[in-house]
Amino acid sequence: ISRSSILNKRFFNTNFFLALLGISLVAISVYLWKTQETRNLAQIQSGVESKARSYSSETEIRFSSIFKSLERLSSRGKPRDETDIDTWTKDATFYIDTFTGLKSIAWVDEAYIIREIVPLQDGLYLNQRASEVIEDPLDVNLWVPVYEEESFKGFILGAMAIDALISPVLTEMNGDYMLQLSDEDAVIFKSDNWKGPQEGFVVSKIITLENTAVLNLAFAPTEKLLNSAILDARKTLAFGLLFSFITIVAVYFAQQYNAAALISKSHYLDLFNASQDAIFIINLKGEYQDANPAAVEMVGYSLTELRQMRARDLRPEAKA
Repeated sequence: ISRSSILNKRFFNTNFFLALLGISLVAISVYLWKTQETRNLAQIQSGVESKARSYSSETEIRFSSIFKSLERLSSRGKPRDETDIDTWTKDATFYIDTFTGLKSIAWVDEAYIIREIVPLQDGLYLNQRASEVIEDPLDVNLWVPVYEEESFKGFILGAMAIDALISPVLTEMNGDYMLQLSDEDAVIFKSDNWKGPQEGFVVSKIITLENTAVLNLAFAPTEKLLNSAILDARKTLAFGLLFSFITIVAVYFAQQYNAAALISKSHYLDLFNASQDAIFIINLKGEYQDANPAAVEMVGYSLTELRQMRARDLRPEAKA
């Protein structure tokens, strides 16, 4: 065992090496933590963008279906007698039962007087002027003109509840996201969990409702979802720091053991080399592994030469 080997090993037993190892492990843990946190938040942002695009498209499709159903109703013209009115009422009832969000359908004549309405409800009366109807701020009114041979005969008026229209979206959000709808500068709907969304995570989409309205959909993750992503990343940090601590402790005790071993080996070398008696170290095959200076001087061979010999090769007469 050479002294240079012992000195090299001693470096790994120093406090400097232990401190360097600790700093490196902590730095790696912090890097993994921040990388994981960035990745988690990026995945949430990507999900918000995807869901906002999907939900705005779904809402437009639902609205378009309702609008086209009212157009079909208007294409049948103005109801003239009891049979027409009965058929119109049944059709209107069918559409209301079929389409989520459609609250009522009214027949408004060319003088803007409400002649028929399904179903009857507070604030809406027969023979009432449509302009006198108090509109619910959470409703969008659909005005579909009715013509007979190019003559204007009135409107089909559909009242659509925005909250009911987007109820399928609210169900899919599962409390992890929040949503707000606005018309120009006025907020017409927001989910119950809507609270100041974190900047940088809000996605806005335009919803075009045929020729009736243009709404802005603002979609964002909840604070709970963001905190969950951050907490997952912190678990990575906690695991990394725990691993670092265990590793440093293990290395510390290994250093203590190695230091004692190195001292013992160094002491052995000092005794081995200083001995006035010839000492040979031979393996089970009879090959010389080592010899102290006194042994080398006694036989007259160098240590390199001895290591190429076997014990039986060494005879008194070999020293000429």
